[in-house]
Amino acid sequence: FSAIKVYQAYLRILERYGFNKANIIEDPLCVFNFLNSSLADLRNISELYISENLSNKKISTFSSPNISIKREGNLLSVLLEDSIYSEEELKEIYLALKKKKKYVLIKDNYIDLSSKDSNAFFETVSSFDLFNGKKISTQNHLPLYFAFKKLGLNYEKVEIDEYIDTAFNEVKNFSENEVNIPKINGKPRLYQKEGVKWLYALYKNQLGGILADDMGLGKTIEAITFIKLIDSDTPHLIVCPKSLIFNWISEFKKFYPEMNTYAISGTVTQRKEIINNITKNGKGVYFISYDSLRNEVNNLKDIHFDLCILDEAQFIKNAFAKKTDAVKNINADHHFALTGTPIENNIYDMWSIFDYLMPGYLGELKSFQDQYENDEQYKEKLKVIISPFILRRRKEDVLKDLPEKYEVLYTVEMTTQQRKIYDSFIYTAKESMKDSSGKDMIKILSLLTRLRQICIHPSLFADNYTGGSGKINTIKEIIVDKINDNHRMLIFSQFVTALDLLKEELNKMNIKYEMITGETSAQDRLDISNRFNNDESIKLVLISLKAGGTGLNLIGADTVIHLDPWWNLAAQNQASDRAHRIGQTKAVEVISLIAENSIEQRVIELQNEKKQLVEMMISDNDESIKKLSIDDLKSLFSNNA
Repeated sequence: FSAIKVYQAYLRILERYGFNKANIIEDPLCVFNFLNSSLADLRNISELYISENLSNKKISTFSSPNISIKREGNLLSVLLEDSIYSEEELKEIYLALKKKKKYVLIKDNYIDLSSKDSNAFFETVSSFDLFNGKKISTQNHLPLYFAFKKLGLNYEKVEIDEYIDTAFNEVKNFSENEVNIPKINGKPRLYQKEGVKWLYALYKNQLGGILADDMGLGKTIEAITFIKLIDSDTPHLIVCPKSLIFNWISEFKKFYPEMNTYAISGTVTQRKEIINNITKNGKGVYFISYDSLRNEVNNLKDIHFDLCILDEAQFIKNAFAKKTDAVKNINADHHFALTGTPIENNIYDMWSIFDYLMPGYLGELKSFQDQYENDEQYKEKLKVIISPFILRRRKEDVLKDLPEKYEVLYTVEMTTQQRKIYDSFIYTAKESMKDSSGKDMIKILSLLTRLRQICIHPSLFADNYTGGSGKINTIKEIIVDKINDNHRMLIFSQFVTALDLLKEELNKMNIKYEMITGETSAQDRLDISNRFNNDESIKLVLISLKAGGTGLNLIGADTVIHLDPWWNLAAQNQASDRAHRIGQTKAVEVISLIAENSIEQRVIELQNEKKQLVEMMISDNDESIKKLSIDDLKSLFSNNA
């Protein structure tokens, strides 16, 4: 009886190992597991006799090749050396690792791929593009910036030459570098000098980077000082929103007046004439808007620039936009980006900027998406390999003399008639959301816009409405109180029609104001800014959020009022920083008006959720709402809205 039990146990063990009824293992994985086992369970119930043929089928541990990284001229040479495997065998090993297999069978021998070295080898080959889809190359030449991918690798058998090691240290310890910061017509602060050192460390080592300091910290001054430091005879190109071109030229005249500056603007004929003279003029800084560049890229792409700097680089966050493609066709030796919001909507915004700065560094977009969405470890690695190329300082950390900024949320009750209209629209919106798969997005977004307009004042779209607005009543009271207390204000809204409505009220109240919208020219923006800062009789500036979120210095104000919340918190904060920036001597109060029990309260919640991504990776336009999932949209129409 006991012998039968032992035999049955023996058969069960064989079955677990994958033997079929003929006592043969056919599945290669089962063979691997059998060979990789101590067979202790069989030894416990039987005597084992192992044939010489089976004894010779041993599993070997993957033996990592060495990788050498060194500079060869202006390129990075990556060598795969001392490998015991042929290129074809390395290919089989790499493909097995890509499929996350535990082993690979080569010439009837099993190689165990479960070690850390195996995974590190796979990541290293992928990082340095040593597999071209057909074979493993033992050598590859890449741009120098690929060397920094080593920082994200846990592969001990990587050797770097002295140049690469020096470049690592210069970028890592940039603030300690000996750099003779040139004098400009102003006194850069310590953190600004350090920013120039960082830019120079990247420039010197043929690297690109994102200067991502908070709005109001003086990225423009840092860029101007940097340009004076490198003192290149080759022209530079700065691409920026059209509204900022004259602001840039004004800053150059103030801080570095001896540098020639040119705006590539005006008619087609005028722009062509300026572009044709770039090579003749030699040393100088040229400015062009993103939209003009899209039209002039064919005329500019053959001109050699030393620097190409993107200001408000979030403008190229869409990797497939024509202006993004135009930027990437500029022929420049060095690429830099300035933006306080390198991530507005999602991590792919930053991929697009990096694809301009250092093409290929973060791989193809599809591959990047797959890794980021499916591999938690990759997120940590990503932080490591991008951190040398992003410099971000916060105002509270470096501007100890900057007055405080207070944020206040005013919850405003709608008028009776306003609430009736709102409730009617919210009912329609919720009905539209039922069983919606998101295909009716245009209708949903239209209803969202109507709800937000109602929160300000139904007359923004409803003719002959006479029921008043709780929010307009409240902001009028705030304006009077602030003026009586000798405060001056900036009032932002994403609806120009709301600003027009406020303009009528200000005229009735006999209050002096200025107004900036998308229709305001770049020169007029600058003039309005200067007038407001120097004339205290102008009590406030009405500003559309898109037009006034960048490139304005309005430190004459100490109160910022947001008439309506925007989907994108980062953009809203940029607007607030028109007043809370270098030169401000008063504490700044930021007031956000939110209609009680409305969709606006849900927008605030959504802002905070999207904010977490920025904080995780380093540190939000109406385009953001178009990228919301159907679940996000449904949450906006919850019962609390």
